[in-house]
Amino acid sequence: MTRLTKEAFRGDQSISVEAGLDLVQGDRLGLAPTSYEHWAGDYVTVHTYNNLTGLVTFNETLLHHHWGAPESTASKYEGVEIRGEVLILSRNIIISGDDVEAWGGQIVTSDAFESDMTLRAGSTILHNVEVFNCSQANTQKAAIRLDGASSSKSSISNSSIHNGHGWGVSILNSANVVLHNNLIFNFKPFGIYTQTVQNITIDSNVIAYIKERDSSLAGKWVVDRRAGIQVCAVLFGVAGAISDVC
Repeated sequence: MTRLTKEAFRGDQSISVEAGLDLVQGDRLGLAPTSYEHWAGDYVTVHTYNNLTGLVTFNETLLHHHWGAPESTASKYEGVEIRGEVLILSRNIIISGDDVEAWGGQIVTSDAFESDMTLRAGSTILHNVEVFNCSQANTQKAAIRLDGASSSKSSISNSSIHNGHGWGVSILNSANVVLHNNLIFNFKPFGIYTQTVQNITIDSNVIAYIKERDSSLAGKWVVDRRAGIQVCAVLFGVAGAISDVC
């Protein structure tokens, strides 16, 4: 992640970020909202990057204003940095879903029993991976799903999970999961969803541009909940237990 070193305005085709970054043509960037409008993010693809000045150009035009400044605001706001975050979403290892009628891909991990009752313990280990265009619209099928995976350990770190049709990460009836230093960008309506979980650590992640669903199905709910991180707060017919979540 880097920060905007100048303000960026709607209609711009360039932004200014830190110099000396490893950005190349084709890298994907996500600009997090800097206003009270949580949906006011932007997604662009690098055309050029000046390693000396930090100027990034792209063919898209920004849809929203993003605030930036040459220096950190931490000294003015009791340690809080309010310059716009620019998320570097590209990784060398890419898991990409096909965009067919709002059905992206999904990574699913579960425990399972063989016919002789041998337990197969499911575990997901993803480090420095890009998960792009995954999850399915208006379902609970997230880009990354841990569903009934409680017998082993799972770890997702330094990865980017972005631009899906539905949820970002779902942890359901699972245990022993660490989410560390990930970028989760542009999902609907949850970035991270948890229900009936134990020993879950969510640390140093950036979650941005989480929007409402755009389907007519949303209107059938009294409240269509949405959140960056949801911790056992949305129930679908059953009460959910929770312990050791930090």
